[in-house]
Amino acid sequence: MANVTHRIHPGKELFLNMVKDEERAGSLLRDHLPTGIAAQVAEGPVRWSEESFLDEAAAKTRCDVLFKLPLKTGGVLNVYLVAVFEKPPSEEDFTRSLEGSLLRAKSHLAESYGTDEVGIKIIWPMVMYFGSDPWGSQAEPAGEDSMP
Repeated sequence: MANVTHRIHPGKELFLNMVKDEERAGSLLRDHLPTGIAAQVAEGPVRWSEESFLDEAAAKTRCDVLFKLPLKTGGVLNVYLVAVFEKPPSEEDFTRSLEGSLLRAKSHLAESYGTDEVGIKIIWPMVMYFGSDPWGSQAEPAGEDSMP
């Protein structure tokens, strides 16, 4: 897995600097999560993983950040944010790549929590597109207003 500091696209550094600012990241995530989920997020520090879960090909046109948001219940919501800077070749390629990244992130979380992957709930994926060509992904999480 690549380190987030080794990126190619010029927009990545700006994006990563923005989302790694604790206050901005919290606002961004709370503003873009579905209302029902955002209402469960507590005020407090937003944590993130320095590790990237993208494969080598995807890392050329995307960057990713795995956030941990505190919940009002005392738990943590894992949000996997992928920034896309160029339109993917196909919807199938994008979906397959996102699924692989989510599996690598889930494995990382299982390791950090000291459990097997079965014990890790689904990570909420968020995709932000910054490319110049129009593109709208059909890859959307199920149950928009409920947490896994």
